[in-house]
Amino acid sequence: MKLFCGVVLSVCCLAFVGCDSKEATSVVDGASTDAVAEYNRMLEESQAGYAEAEAAQEAAGIAEGGQVETEDE
Repeated sequence: MKLFCGVVLSVCCLAFVGCDSKEATSVVDGASTDAVAEYNRMLEESQAGYAEAEAAQEAAGIAEGGQVETEDE
């Protein structure tokens, strides 16, 4: 019962703290152009890393989900 009450209280507190504004807000509004450019650069690097990993998996014969592909005879 103590655990249940603690969980309910935590959820209620998080709901009230996270819902203080009725308007949609943007985190980019106060950002400088340098910060946005840096974010875009990091995003491109991340996407390139995913593409490299995908190519390496295909070359190694590893299917999506980590399963090793086998050839049917």
